[in-house]
Order: sequence, then structure tokens, then C-alpha cells
Amino acid sequence: MSVTLIAVVAVGLFLVIAVLLLIWYRQIQNATAGDQEMPESLEALKDARIDPGEKVASPISEEIESLVQAELSKHPD
Repeated sequence: MSVTLIAVVAVGLFLVIAVLLLIWYRQIQNATAGDQEMPESLEALKDARIDPGEKVASPISEEIESLVQAELSKHPD
């Protein structure tokens, strides 16, 4: 194998790795950018009160519970 062929393969491998790292970096940036914005339905959950001994529920169940509580408050009987 000649030195020129080895150099071409090395440069090609370097470029492939560089492109893959760039794609990976962009994916990480996009994933963290999406975490900064909270859906409107989950805004109330960030201030949720957790009673002592209560297990933390999933956001979906917390949202359902808040909707049920809101409906129950409309009907005091």
C-alpha cells in the first residue's frame, strides 16, 4: 500500500468522523433547546405540591388529576 493511498484513506476517515460528530452535536443542541420550552398544559406542574409520603406521579396523571379537581370544584355537592 502506498503512502498516498494511506493518506487519502486517513483524510477520508477524518472527514467522515468530523461529519458524524457535527451531526451528533446538532442533535444534542436540538434536544436541549426543546427542553427549555414547557408545553402550556404542563406549566402548572412545575409548581405542583407534593405531600409528605406521596409518590411522584407522571405528568399525564398529574394533569388528569388537576382537571378532575377543577371539575369537582364546580359541583360542591
